Order: sequence, then C-alpha cells, then structure tokens
Amino acid sequence: MTPVANPRTPQEQRYNRAHARSRTVVERAIGLLKGRWLCLSNAGGTLQYKPEKVCHIILACCVLHNLPIRQAVPLQEPPRADEPIPNAEPFPPPNAAAIQTRERIIQRF
Repeated sequence: MTPVANPRTPQEQRYNRAHARSRTVVERAIGLLKGRWLCLSNAGGTLQYKPEKVCHIILACCVLHNLPIRQAVPLQEPPRADEPIPNAEPFPPPNAAAIQTRERIIQRF
C-alpha cells in the first residue's frame, strides 16, 4: 500500500497519517532485526534464497529476537522514534488493483 499523493478528503488525510505511523513502526522493526541478524541486511536488497526459505529465515530471526525479550534479557538500545530512518526507499508507483484496494481502505477512515 502507498499513501495518497495529494489527499483531498479528510479520510485520505487520516489514511496517510495512519500509513505513515504504520510504516515507521514496520521500518523500525525491520531495522532492529537487520541490526541484530546480519544475514538479513547483507544481501544488498536481493534474495539469496527462494522466497519460501526467506520467510522461514525471517520467522526464525523474529522468534530468536523475541526470546530474550520474554525472558527479560536487556537488549541493545532501540532507535529513537524521532530519529530519521536512513535509506528509506521511495514508493513504487501503484497499479490499478492497488489503487482500488487503497480506496476501499480509505473509505473506512
């Protein structure tokens, strides 16, 4: 999903705000995982394995990341919420189906 380029309605503006907040949370989570598990960050943006195997690798990293949290083992200091996220990738242009899906979601805001 991508934000609306020029929001015209209050619903589109609320959608864009929710989208930005969600993206920040997701990018911070990905950053934490990539910082802890270098196997997730040294591929240069290309998959080294089949997507099915990559899903298993990511799931394993998430589980291994959460175990010390559940055991109250201190982790490294997470990035602050107000820090800019480096290397944020630009949004690709949405296709027609994605635009229709986004419009249905916006109507719920």
